[in-house]
Amino acid sequence: MAWIAWTAAPSALVTVTAALLQGLGFVRAPAFHLLLAAALKTALNAALVPQMGITGAAVAGIIAYAVAAALNLALLLRRTGLRPHAQAALLQPAVAVLALALPVLLLRLAAAPLPSSRLVATLVSLLGVLLGAAVFAVAVLRTRLLTAAEVAALPRIGPKLLKLFVRLRLIRPE
Repeated sequence: MAWIAWTAAPSALVTVTAALLQGLGFVRAPAFHLLLAAALKTALNAALVPQMGITGAAVAGIIAYAVAAALNLALLLRRTGLRPHAQAALLQPAVAVLALALPVLLLRLAAAPLPSSRLVATLVSLLGVLLGAAVFAVAVLRTRLLTAAEVAALPRIGPKLLKLFVRLRLIRPE
């Protein structure tokens, strides 16, 4: 079942790119891409499930969502003329994700000797989410995935957040 979690990233990308494409007037393309992905998943299920069982179905889902996401993203980039830089598109997010993963992993290792109970699992999970979110937010700001102008543009709280982030030296004013 852990394989199913890997569908989160491509399915989120499908959702975001589909919304952007629809907003730009390309309403049918995301639906067609999902239809192609469904056909691919059906074919992959037929090939993988007999060999891998339920894991094969999860792997098929990951691949199908990834294909739909890639098709949506390719169309979005082509229609908007955007040319993302590899560093901003891949390296900086990877650094932020690794920064998030390390303290969460360390927390999990530190919590391993604790007695196994729902309360302990709940507390470790909540602490992991808070720790991961805080570290990810700092990493996003420090790697400049989010600029001062973008923080300032947040409705209602942007200017206050920007002042706080500048004072904490998490972001440089522009």
